[in-house]
Amino acid sequence: MMRLYIYGAVVLSLLGLSYWIYRQGGESIRTEIEKHDTQAGNRSDDDRSRYDLCPVGKWDFGRRKCLE
Repeated sequence: MMRLYIYGAVVLSLLGLSYWIYRQGGESIRTEIEKHDTQAGNRSDDDRSRYDLCPVGKWDFGRRKCLE
């Protein structure tokens, strides 16, 4: 009967460790995605600001800059 408790404790600890590792991996992925989203938003804001300052018809969309 004592072995059953020991085996149960080992299984529970392995499951807990697996869950913790899974959560840690997921957190780092979410942080990386959020970082990339923030960078994309910043680039978009920068391009929009430069586009607004560019004279009409001078914006090169392919190069993302004003032609002068």
